Amino acid sequence: MIEVFHEAGVITHSAVPAKRLPYPYYRDCLLKLHVFGLTEYQRIVYVDADAIPLRGFEPLFSLSLDRPIAAPLAYWLENPMKTSCMMVIEPDPELYARAEAAARRQDKAPVFDMDLINAVFHDQICDLPDGVMLLDSEWIVKGGPRHLPEGSDTRQDVFYVHFSAQGKPWSHSPSRVRKLWPDADETFYVLRETWWQAMKEVRAQLPVGLRIWIPVSRALDRATRFWPTRLE
Repeated sequence: MIEVFHEAGVITHSAVPAKRLPYPYYRDCLLKLHVFGLTEYQRIVYVDADAIPLRGFEPLFSLSLDRPIAAPLAYWLENPMKTSCMMVIEPDPELYARAEAAARRQDKAPVFDMDLINAVFHDQICDLPDGVMLLDSEWIVKGGPRHLPEGSDTRQDVFYVHFSAQGKPWSHSPSRVRKLWPDADETFYVLRETWWQAMKEVRAQLPVGLRIWIPVSRALDRATRFWPTRLE
């Protein structure tokens, strides 16, 4: 499988989950903490895979930051904290050591990666501009998105949409989503249809034995090319 990624031009890094964590889901979620230790890079734009980009991330690499981590606010929470589904990070050994130590302490009760990152790095995170990341639930009601700064445009200002309604984008087919949410804004359906179209194209390029239903980096890259032509 790794060879397939390499042939597609994807650079991979090995990461071993913490063995002490008793809950596999949380153990896998905390793998993202390894990104803080990739010090061969000056800056990293990290995004979760259960999402779709609407534009290229290039501006985030030159964005002026006054702290080593920047993330959007989880605006959908009653008491917003920073979300960990999208982060701009300047890797540092000290940051990674703090993250790794915190992960090792999570051996009794499950802890979400977002909670852990906010607790450990509360003094090291600044805000990304409001609206750079939205949830797909913004379009559950016609006329969305509801959360977007005045004067902003979805195509120009939103970098990334994270799937939150009805679980992961691979959990339900686009036709199933239309049945579950029959009265949503058309963009709600287009987002998932675009993700699935990109995923199928990538999947078709894999050897038969590796045609498994997982999102890969190249699917996100392909999806950015479909978006401008699908949203009218």
